[in-house]
Amino acid sequence: MADRFYASSKICSCCGAKKSDLKLRDRIYKCEICNTLIDRDKNASINLMNYGKSIA
Repeated sequence: MADRFYASSKICSCCGAKKSDLKLRDRIYKCEICNTLIDRDKNASINLMNYGKSIA
């Protein structure tokens, strides 16, 4: 189980860069580093899946 404050929506699931200025109204995540363009919820779910694998 991830910590309540784990920034799963703000971390790029491709390169790991953190986008601290992501607003709740932003539904598409665009990474400034690697140019990944992905749905915000899908990005968060990938990050949570990877988080679970890393602590297992």
